[in-house]
Amino acid sequence: VNREQDEAFIFDLLNHAREIGFTSTNIDLIYGLPKQTPESFAFTLQKVAELNPDRLSVFNYAHLPTLFAAQRKIKDADLPSAEQKLEILQETIGSLTTAGYQF
Repeated sequence: VNREQDEAFIFDLLNHAREIGFTSTNIDLIYGLPKQTPESFAFTLQKVAELNPDRLSVFNYAHLPTLFAAQRKIKDADLPSAEQKLEILQETIGSLTTAGYQF
């Protein structure tokens, strides 16, 4: 989806937002991306927990190559299986609930 961001950039951006008076921060997370694994998403969740945003939005990647030409370049074999996506979602709910977020 071409939205990859450098970790240091995200940390700096959120910290700067807080420094200048933003009272609420939100991070959007997408699971089910090409080449994403339960382990790689767990690592992402760990980093997000360090940032401690006020809110998180978690979305399932919608692979719709008939609607989006750019998605036609993605190989089906690179997409996580339905079982992997379910595992990611379950681990995400558990991890974020443990961290104090409400589902």
